[in-house]
Amino acid sequence: MNVLHVLNDSIPLISGYSSRAKAIVTEQARLGMHPVVVTSVRQGPTPEAVESIDGIPYYRTAVPARLIPWMRRIGPAAIGVEMALLESRICTILQRESIDIVHAHSPVLCALPAWIAARRFGLPFVYEIRAFWEDAAVDRGRTREGALRYRLTRGIETAVIRRADQIVVICEGLKQDILARGGVPPSAIHVVRNGVDVRGFTPQTRNVALAARLGLEDAVVVGFVGTFYAFEGLPLLVDALERLMASHPRLFGLIVGYGQTEAALKRRIEASPFRSRFLLPGKVPREQVAAYYSLIDICVYPRERRRITELVTPLKPLEAMAMQKVVVASDVGGLRELVHEGENGFLFRAGDAGDLVRVLKRLLEQREAWPQIGGKARQSVIDRHRWDGLCEEYRRVYADVMRRDRRGMS
Repeated sequence: MNVLHVLNDSIPLISGYSSRAKAIVTEQARLGMHPVVVTSVRQGPTPEAVESIDGIPYYRTAVPARLIPWMRRIGPAAIGVEMALLESRICTILQRESIDIVHAHSPVLCALPAWIAARRFGLPFVYEIRAFWEDAAVDRGRTREGALRYRLTRGIETAVIRRADQIVVICEGLKQDILARGGVPPSAIHVVRNGVDVRGFTPQTRNVALAARLGLEDAVVVGFVGTFYAFEGLPLLVDALERLMASHPRLFGLIVGYGQTEAALKRRIEASPFRSRFLLPGKVPREQVAAYYSLIDICVYPRERRRITELVTPLKPLEAMAMQKVVVASDVGGLRELVHEGENGFLFRAGDAGDLVRVLKRLLEQREAWPQIGGKARQSVIDRHRWDGLCEEYRRVYADVMRRDRRGMS
């Protein structure tokens, strides 16, 4: 079965989005499918129009040089040009490759052109949603919930959802939101949870050389690994650690990553009386991420309570669990789907630094229990979030959509 995956961006760019996409196409290839990838103009300039990564073709969508100045001048209207360029690229691929199914991944900027192209070529269309674009725009400060732009984007999203042959979502929160919109039968929505390569993310002994370089040889480390979005709530983590550092002289905070709030986070830490005990190494190469994880004793995910965090499950806590880390998370809906109190991690009230202090203080007093807690966390990932198991669900989605397509032609 030949499947065209339409993506906003992909590796070598590093994010939860690109990591999930790589895992899906890699596992599908291992299972005997034949995935093909195309990325939107948001991938940015690439050395080649088509790249082969692990034997899988990645087609890139370029902006013609003559259009770049014009697109800059028209501002937000350039989104329409982006979608037109992606649709044209998809059509070129469909003429060149023998594709059975078009599988678009959110945002709707990918889904709409993919749906148009799929219908033009008479192919079944699967839409996979990891988050709603209108909610992401709110978090980035580009609109507000209920504003005209928000409602227009939500309307386009809903229209594409209702016209897709099958829908894939990453969690129950997104499924329930789609059902509430109406026009989509429950049987058309499939939950394929976020997954982890449990062979790649495994427990590791402490990286002694890195610990020495960072001054963490005898430290207890509470940390975060991920992208610095505003909704991640990282200032609250700093607040909580400050309250604990006076009574725990070897407690350090290690916050690994980069993103839109990086500068503000650095300013916040620079103003802290404990600033020397917070480490922000910035963006680290993918191959070094595991070494940084090895230094962290407790991984904290202090997401704020927002619509996007209530609906969407993140990937990073699963990586930490797979590496047998103690995980603490805020009790927003997306994290509650992953972290179950006392079973594979611990929860605190979102936005409440005092409650996070309470949970961390209790864990700091139970260091002997950390290996057992981490072991349960890893087992929960093995049981529910292995990519080799999750990708079997795509077989069922594709088989269902192909059956429906054949019935429609008969």
